[in-house]
Amino acid sequence: MSPNSASGKMHVNHKLAEQRSPPKSSSLLNTVKSRLVTLLSAFMGVLFTLLVYHCYQRDLKESGSWGCEMSWMSPSYHLLQWHDNPIPRYQVYHYREQGLDIDSTLAGHPVVFIPGNAGSYQQVRSIASSAARQYQEGSSGEQGIRRLDFFTIDFNEDFSAFSGRTLSTQAEFIKHSVRRILDEYDHLPAVEQPRQVTLLAHSMGGIAARLAVAERDIGEMVDMIITMSTPHITPPLTIEWDMERIYRTISHPVHPLLISLCGGISDTQVVSDSCALPSSLVSESDGFATFTTGIPGAWTGVDHQAMVWCHQVRWLIAKALIETAAASNRSSKLSIARRWFSGQSIMKPSQSNTYNVSVTSTNMTILAKPKRAYQQTTFTVKHCTDKCREIPFGHGDLPFPKYVDAPFPLPGEGVKPEETLLFVDVDLQTASGFLFVASESHEVVEAGSREVLEMRTSVWSDTVRRPSRTHTETAAGVRPILQHISVPAHHLKGATTESRSYPHLTSNPDIYLHSHIASLPFQSDQRNPHGMTIRIFQQPDCPLEELKMTVDPFGILAKIVTRYRMILLSWPLAWGIEQVGRRWLAGCCLALGIGNIVQFWFGTSLRLDTLLVGTTDLAFLPLVIIMALWTYALTCESTLFLMLFLIPFKATTLLVWGRSLWMNWKHPLSTDHNILYIGPAVLLVALCVRGNSPQKRDTVIQLCRFSLFCLSATAFLFGVRWTWILPPMAHAVLLTLAGVMI
Repeated sequence: MSPNSASGKMHVNHKLAEQRSPPKSSSLLNTVKSRLVTLLSAFMGVLFTLLVYHCYQRDLKESGSWGCEMSWMSPSYHLLQWHDNPIPRYQVYHYREQGLDIDSTLAGHPVVFIPGNAGSYQQVRSIASSAARQYQEGSSGEQGIRRLDFFTIDFNEDFSAFSGRTLSTQAEFIKHSVRRILDEYDHLPAVEQPRQVTLLAHSMGGIAARLAVAERDIGEMVDMIITMSTPHITPPLTIEWDMERIYRTISHPVHPLLISLCGGISDTQVVSDSCALPSSLVSESDGFATFTTGIPGAWTGVDHQAMVWCHQVRWLIAKALIETAAASNRSSKLSIARRWFSGQSIMKPSQSNTYNVSVTSTNMTILAKPKRAYQQTTFTVKHCTDKCREIPFGHGDLPFPKYVDAPFPLPGEGVKPEETLLFVDVDLQTASGFLFVASESHEVVEAGSREVLEMRTSVWSDTVRRPSRTHTETAAGVRPILQHISVPAHHLKGATTESRSYPHLTSNPDIYLHSHIASLPFQSDQRNPHGMTIRIFQQPDCPLEELKMTVDPFGILAKIVTRYRMILLSWPLAWGIEQVGRRWLAGCCLALGIGNIVQFWFGTSLRLDTLLVGTTDLAFLPLVIIMALWTYALTCESTLFLMLFLIPFKATTLLVWGRSLWMNWKHPLSTDHNILYIGPAVLLVALCVRGNSPQKRDTVIQLCRFSLFCLSATAFLFGVRWTWILPPMAHAVLLTLAGVMI
């Protein structure tokens, strides 16, 4: 080749190199852009977090406001002695109200209180005190009414929501406690000895109670389970397989009656969606779930901890317990529970205190005010034309606060028992004649026509407007009352009900409605034709002119905090693994490969004593140190990132075990000893300490990328609900990384 041709070829290669290699200014610009994008993304993330937090606080103020009257009691607790306590760190106490429960002899119906996560056995005092006072003040004279003997279980305030093993241990102790409590009545004649107990549980105590009665022999010893703020559908923390296994165990129908009382959106610890009862678990003859916003006499959402001391709720629970204890069969107990918790009672006929109401349409509504609070409702309606004949009717209760300008519900007080209205709906064949109304318990205050309007529209439309005929029913006074009823989805229909009333439309025209995942305001199928029902009771002389409905995007953001809080665990893991797998893993493996080649070359080269001693050529000494540390650091960094995001999954277990050991070191919590939970991590760390590196260099990058991609995709798609699946998958990834390094 001639010199000219050689120089020409070299010139072309130089031009190609200039075209392929970007200038330094372009590389610097790309670096600056990348950093700006990172900073901007971080800033937007902080702003979004602040926005969600602001929406959450606003939603609690608007939709989650609640009001309850404080309860008072004079408690005393007496330890129940065991001949051989199966779980010594747990105990059972007998509650007595000082000044009322003077007779210490057990002769009533046993009620066992089960506390929830970190709950105290002393939380029984509010309901037990109310039951004792109601029995002494009037119920003791009624036929068949028995005194209630309250027992409460001391779980040492264990964190049952964090550990499935703790929950299983508590369920096992409940079984022994039921048998032990029934043995306390052996001194009574055989016909007077109780054969069943009633379980009253708060929060996760309801799950422990359901797990205990899953066995047939224990289930036959329990007549009814009343749960308060219990997450029946999904656990509050889905990070353990043991907890998921418990929920699968209790997903089958139970033998005792199951009543679930939910605090609604005011409960910030338990997602209100999971408090419902699916119809596959509880049929209409086996129990029901209801929200405190729709319980007559309560009319308010209730905070998680306040569920056990809210006076309006505890009075109703105590009253229901007293009457169900006197009931002789299952259907009677369920009917009593529906009466006090859902307002579904059978009215007794009445012939005195009559009223005549003019008929204005074929659909009529009658409003009546109770003469006394919490009395048996008597009501009779007859349609009179040529002659009078009794007609069937539907009925319900509405809150009617005394003070119009006060917020509803009033914080610290709530609604008084007498601040209610009874509405009666009647359907007539002809709009003629008059209605003959008789009631000893209520006084008729207003009557008028009822109109039902169906609105079908997209939920994303800006507004939904109706003309002046928007009113559906008539109401007393100049202030209208709006009632929002969430129609449950098909798999919850008949088992869960929720309604909420807004009696102050004039003072607060903006009303925030919400529904749940299980009862969205959409038409899902023909079996559930209506998504939600809105009833407006108003004065005919002053009707509402417009009903405007819009979507509240800030309220939607607020629900993320409670409904999707497990994102805080699963998505950071997914993002971290995704970044490691896409950006750093290839570089780490390449650096490890180069490091191994260099180490291999040093291993087969001529061993120079001067190099080993380092006395003659000091320039190579920093190179050896840098390559050794760099290769080792890259390997450990990749392992550290994966392990770092797995710490929160075991933090709760460590917290439960450490607290149990601190509180009672003689009887610590039993833990699992599965080598598969720690083996892959220990093996990988040991290999990194020994200085091992990937041996299968051709497939290591693709294999590691695929395993990390599977883990990242699972965390994104399923980590919110089935978070417990991520640690086993992470262990498999760690085992894969260890396998390519052996």
